[in-house]
Amino acid sequence: MTTPLSLTALSDAQAVLLAMLAPVAPQRVACAQAVGLVAAEALCAEAAQPPRAVALRDGYALRAEDLAGASGFAPAFLDRMPQRVALGEALPEGCDCVLDAAALDVSGPMAQVFVESWPGENVRRAGEDLAKGVMLVAQGHRITARDALVAARAGVATLSVRQPKVALQGAEDDLRAFLTHMLLAQGVALTDEGADLVLALAAPTEATISARGLALEPGRDCAIGRLGAMPLVVLPNQPDQALAGLHALVRPALDALSARTRATPMSLPLGAKISSRVGVAELALLEARGDVFMPLAVGDAPIGAFRAATHVALIAAHSEGHAAGELFSAEPLDE
Repeated sequence: MTTPLSLTALSDAQAVLLAMLAPVAPQRVACAQAVGLVAAEALCAEAAQPPRAVALRDGYALRAEDLAGASGFAPAFLDRMPQRVALGEALPEGCDCVLDAAALDVSGPMAQVFVESWPGENVRRAGEDLAKGVMLVAQGHRITARDALVAARAGVATLSVRQPKVALQGAEDDLRAFLTHMLLAQGVALTDEGADLVLALAAPTEATISARGLALEPGRDCAIGRLGAMPLVVLPNQPDQALAGLHALVRPALDALSARTRATPMSLPLGAKISSRVGVAELALLEARGDVFMPLAVGDAPIGAFRAATHVALIAAHSEGHAAGELFSAEPLDE
């Protein structure tokens, strides 16, 4: 099937845009500051964690074999006073369990214990959290708050990340505010100069446009080019068309700049068929309802569908549509 006359195929426009881009230089940031950014290199645990057994509660560190048969009627007498430990503190050498203070009497010359225990009670054994060499963060993976916490607890001080710089041009209005939030959710740094990519809600007069009139609905009025040396994407000043441009052009561009590897999209059966026009890539807005995707809009996207959608996908230009019940993949709209 062919692209309608006078329109630029989306795949051609994407190829032109991606040819302008290369991954940005990595930088090192503290683990907490890396959340939402893309890992520039893989990170593996350099040592097993924890390096020593640690207490899982406040109490006294003891050796379980010293407490065999202990009870309220026949307490175990210890030949030395046990050491008190706090939650997360390493156990003294030779200890393998932690008991609550109520299980002991340390008021006399000899400590008495009134309960039995077992090795590992209230204890995280050495190496039980993480094995040496286990992958903590994969290269190209977007770092989550959980990733950052685990890395920090594994003794990592900084992570190597990529963060593209984006300039957003256009009058301050509701659409620009929306685009700002969507871009920040992609882990970019917004800037007024030195950008790796420029997004504009109207083509700057000094821009060189490489492709316009895309075979994309909505979003036909998207354009790509350069603003000086900086790659440029022009987004129409309309919510659904701007969203189409974000999904079809901006997200692939940001993935190229950050060298991001995206996770497999969510797949669910379609709750109704999707009809598609051959020759034009179309934005599909969907709502996840229970165990199906319900199509809300394809191509033209009224503001009501824009509001209710939970997921988004691009219907390829060569597609003739998708049948109800067919397994369909879509990305979260609000990532």
